Amino acid sequence: MPPAPDDLLKLLKLWELLDLDPLTELRFLAVEGITPAPVVPGGLQNVVDRLNKVPRLTRAGTGLDEGEVRGAFKAILASQPFQQALEVAGINDTPLVTVVNALARATVAQALAQRRHDNGIAPLAADSADTRKQLEDHLADRCRKALGLTGVADWVGARFGAWVNDQAARWAEERRAGFTDPAGRFVGDLLRYLRDSAPVLNYLRQAISDTPGPKLLIGHSLGGILLVDLMSGDNAPQDVRLLVTAGSQSPVLHQIGALAHLRPGSGRAPFTPWLNIFDPRDFLAYYTSDVFEGAEDLEVNGGVPFPAAHSAYWTNPEVYSAIRKRLTQVEG
Repeated sequence: MPPAPDDLLKLLKLWELLDLDPLTELRFLAVEGITPAPVVPGGLQNVVDRLNKVPRLTRAGTGLDEGEVRGAFKAILASQPFQQALEVAGINDTPLVTVVNALARATVAQALAQRRHDNGIAPLAADSADTRKQLEDHLADRCRKALGLTGVADWVGARFGAWVNDQAARWAEERRAGFTDPAGRFVGDLLRYLRDSAPVLNYLRQAISDTPGPKLLIGHSLGGILLVDLMSGDNAPQDVRLLVTAGSQSPVLHQIGALAHLRPGSGRAPFTPWLNIFDPRDFLAYYTSDVFEGAEDLEVNGGVPFPAAHSAYWTNPEVYSAIRKRLTQVEG
């Protein structure tokens, strides 16, 4: 049975915290304790030894290789919060399964954090909630089998979910720099464009005009700003059937008069049909239809926290379905 919507929201909030600190959930387990019985079947070291022998930790299609996942796995196994969480695990399956599920999530979060630290490039598992969940489930299943556990129960929807709701804002505030770094890089690119937009707009105009046949224009983030600006200016490319933006900041730039062509009071109207796609957890995405007459907004849920939410549009099947549907409507 799939999780209830409220539990999905709690899981998403949990992942916001895991992105900041992969040991979040294990720290909570270690502090709270999930049962008064301080015993794990076979002893703590036996559990760790068996987990260290789990084969094939990764799975195809996640963007993470076996070395990356195994390195993260070993780091979590050796961590104090994991050891402490094991110490408070009980003698029946369910509490130990809870620790195993937390171990799987922590491993995925650690592997993603290490990849971002090493080269700044996020693998598919960072931007796709489904891919990340598949890897998490794969890890948990292998660990359960290694320990001979049969339970699959999780607890995020219960007591830990309440803690997540209470702590998310405080943790985000304490680690604000981690959130704002991606925004800072974007602002630098944006300011460079605003200082001298003509060369890039001329290049885009020529490239689009040289493409034969009807055109579908899709722009993400700054790319969306460029297309909105281009299509509202003089000599805009012809035979464009649909403009699509995702994670766009065009409404904000319009309101402060920063767009090259589409300024308040200019009398210009944006190109339509225009489909703007945004995720509420993408802090760099804005609603457009309140600002631009004729623009259409579509809210999607990529299932990942910011900053991954800003890139997750392109791993979300809902986005492609919406574009296909709107283009079909336009072409009649």
